[in-house]
Order: sequence, then C-alpha cells, then structure tokens
Amino acid sequence: MASQQDNFFKVNGAKELAKELKELSRGMQNKILRPAMTKATGEIRKVAKTYVPVDSGLLKKSIKNKTFTAKRGAKGIVGRVGVFVKGSDGVGTHPAKYGAALEHGTEKAGKGNNTIIGARNFLANALQSAEPMATKALLAKTQERMDAFHAKQAGNYKT
Repeated sequence: MASQQDNFFKVNGAKELAKELKELSRGMQNKILRPAMTKATGEIRKVAKTYVPVDSGLLKKSIKNKTFTAKRGAKGIVGRVGVFVKGSDGVGTHPAKYGAALEHGTEKAGKGNNTIIGARNFLANALQSAEPMATKALLAKTQERMDAFHAKQAGNYKT
C-alpha cells in the first residue's frame, strides 16, 4: 500500500511477469510497459478527478496522467498523475499553484498571505484508493502486451 508521503505504489504478485520481462531488451520492455503504465495512471487520474475540490472546474480539468521513460535515477517507465497545465486561465489563477496549496495545505493564501488552507490530499488519497484498480490494470495490460509480443514472435500476430 502507498503512504501519503511517498506517493507511489509498488506492484506485488507479478514475479513470473517480471522474470519474463527481464529477458527482453530494455527497448522491448519499454514498449510493453509504457501502455500498461498509461492504463494504470489513468485509473488513478479518474479517481483523483472525483476527489478534487471543485470551484471553477479548472483544477479538475488540469489533472492528467503522463507516462515517460526515466532519464536519470530510476530506470524504466515512470507514470505520474498530477496537475499539468500550460499557461493560466487568463484571470491570474494557475491550477498548479493552487493545486499544490490544496493538496499540501498552506499558511500563506489569500490577498494578505494570511489565510490558512488545510491539506486536502486529493491526489494522495486518490492514489491510495485507486491502487488496487491501478495494479490490476497494470498487470492486465502488461500481460496483454506480452501475449501480443509472443504471438508476433511465433508468427501468429494479427494487426
């Protein structure tokens, strides 16, 4: 289970699948795992959108999932769910700024920087709540991609 401090989860119970993946090249592992991670983070995103406090709806619209190949530190495919925006809404409010304040809480909100906002933890709570669904989606999509890879290797691949 994920804690609210680390905000990640580890998939357990997939030893055979992991062993099979390790036999493949890094590039093939990424081709198999990227869609699986996208599917898993999509499950977390759906739940996060139900947990987020809504005023204008801009923050809710800004919650997205992204999947990428790690360049430094961790190796492999990384998935993120969070507030991703380009620019602002034109009124001076920026979902990334107030999203962080709502998620973690702040003592410096409002016009005089004297309003206290308690932590809402909508992203951390969504991760914790969606973890079983995300794990199931990750494993199912990984198995689906592995089956397609083996079928292609055997010459039985259908496009």
